[in-house]
Amino acid sequence: TEKQSSHLLYLRVVVALIQAGIGVVQYLGPDILTEIFAPRKVETDVGVGDRNFNLFGGVYKLGAVAGSLGQPVTFSMLLLIASVIILSRIWFMKSGIARLKLLVVALILLLGIVFSYKRGVLAITLMILPIIYLLYSDRRKKIFISSALMVLMIVTLSFFSLRSGVVVKEKTQEISPLASLTQLSYGEYWERTMRSSRGWFISQVGSTMLSSVSILGYSADQSFAKEKLASIGGAFGKLASYNAFEDVYWVSMLVYYGLLGVAIYLMMMLKLYRVGKHISIHGNGDWKLIGTVLCALTIIALPLNFLYQGWDIRTFSFYYWLLAGLVVNHWAELKTKKKDESLSET
Repeated sequence: TEKQSSHLLYLRVVVALIQAGIGVVQYLGPDILTEIFAPRKVETDVGVGDRNFNLFGGVYKLGAVAGSLGQPVTFSMLLLIASVIILSRIWFMKSGIARLKLLVVALILLLGIVFSYKRGVLAITLMILPIIYLLYSDRRKKIFISSALMVLMIVTLSFFSLRSGVVVKEKTQEISPLASLTQLSYGEYWERTMRSSRGWFISQVGSTMLSSVSILGYSADQSFAKEKLASIGGAFGKLASYNAFEDVYWVSMLVYYGLLGVAIYLMMMLKLYRVGKHISIHGNGDWKLIGTVLCALTIIALPLNFLYQGWDIRTFSFYYWLLAGLVVNHWAELKTKKKDESLSET
């Protein structure tokens, strides 16, 4: 029901606020607060078939907090979903005081994301409100917001190209969240990214998969797919030991499932977006909010899965598909109701 669905969103935000509070206390307080909630510092190899998975063996940026969720990326995704809910709710608010209260909540969630040191999640969180305004504003506001964002992007890119500085390895040296953000403005950071990190993976692996016109991909088995791609030779030989293979998830999906698989997935997301947009306009009460949240999440899922394994991270994927299920179910109910009404009239 609408009431039950609203309660799900409400509880979702409450849990995220509790986690954000834990994260802020962890960052500002002594290290013992982080250690209390941290997973055991033991590396455990789990064998599945002929593959071994290493649990809790990752190395994270020094100083990053994770609430009680063990990993900063899992923590930040939880706060990201809640931020979408809060900022979508602000859109429907009439009262300025109510909006101000929700903005305070949004800022607490944003602070938690800042302390997670997940710059990509932070950037996407800052995109949420402009996205909602672009989706539902009138034409003049859309033109103004689009122009402002374009100017901001041009200025930011120019800023990046002008600055120089030494890039710190944040997994071996602790710096402040502000200094971590500042590193994005260094030309050296982007050169390194394009040479050996996500940028290289997108430009080289992605372009190779597109140019090879692989309709079905290589395999859903990561080891086999990496070996197949590495067999091309040249710079792709490094893929055999590339641990962050799935960080650029869209390109990984292209390798696994080919053009056809990714096209089907994107068509499914487009359908979900359209259903969400329909509910956000024609739904009643909080169904409008739920439809808006699904629309915004579907849009941000596109850049998010270029930066992280979003579809594999439960604090993002579980709630995305939960909302998708609620919206599609309500959409089906509206269609049935409309059909029954038309039959009764005839």
